[in-house]
Amino acid sequence: MSDIFETLDGLYASGDSAAVEKTIQNAIDSRFLQTGGIDADSASLYNELAGFYRGVSRYDESAAAFDRARRIFEELGMENTPGYASVQLNLAGLYRLQGRHDEAVDLFLQAKALLESAGREGDYAYASILNNLALVYQDMGKLDDAYDSAHRAFELMSGSSSAEHEIATSYNNLAALALRAGREAEAEELALKAISLYSQMPEENVHHAAALTTLGTILFRKGNYKSSLEAFTQALELTERFFGKNVEYAVTERNLASVYQALGQTGEAIARQRSALETAERIFGQDNERTRAYREFLDTLTAAGDGQKG
Repeated sequence: MSDIFETLDGLYASGDSAAVEKTIQNAIDSRFLQTGGIDADSASLYNELAGFYRGVSRYDESAAAFDRARRIFEELGMENTPGYASVQLNLAGLYRLQGRHDEAVDLFLQAKALLESAGREGDYAYASILNNLALVYQDMGKLDDAYDSAHRAFELMSGSSSAEHEIATSYNNLAALALRAGREAEAEELALKAISLYSQMPEENVHHAAALTTLGTILFRKGNYKSSLEAFTQALELTERFFGKNVEYAVTERNLASVYQALGQTGEAIARQRSALETAERIFGQDNERTRAYREFLDTLTAAGDGQKG
């Protein structure tokens, strides 16, 4: 199994999403031939496949794979294991992306309680749960809870030399919270710390784009449009490299459209927003609330462009 995950690490880094999916599916098929697919390795592989589908915004397939992983662990009587907690944690992340916030919090808290009962509050996985809880609480507007979770994750990992990822994630979460509170200078300092950590990692990290997006938002609000454009463009490139044109890709293109609009480059803004809308329609459908908002912004940009021509 370790060889498979080493292979996957290389494929993720190269951005070959088709090869990632094929490799995981082939490994699942191989386990089925050997064990009938009812073993811990099969459950871990379904968990990995579900995480991949979540990353590329194939949410229905992601939910089905997570469900399969959970049912295998449950059939094996392994509900109180780190592997099962990992599935719960990742499924909660899917729920957050789908806007099912209460369900996400419930699962994150279950995984957190499981690690606490095992005396593993100092683990990387525990800090990851806290950082993910911070994201959900932000989405729900529970900013005090979000801050407490992000700050606790930072405190737990700050003394570790091998937890740069969770430290950087904590910095980015705290930056987003500072920005929402109107503390732009503090937010920028924290975002830059996160980006510095990601930049020093030996391999590009999938969450580097999130920190760049935070920085881009801060710079946009400050009116520093050219630097904001650079941050969003780099975030877009990293997102496409790791996940293709997923939800975060659409959001970043929407951000770029706003920057180009502020720069007076309406044609480029329209092109970016049209692409963002196409991605949103593919993922959510034409009648989704987010899709409608993207379409309305495109209409606004188009009208402005027509006015300039006139």
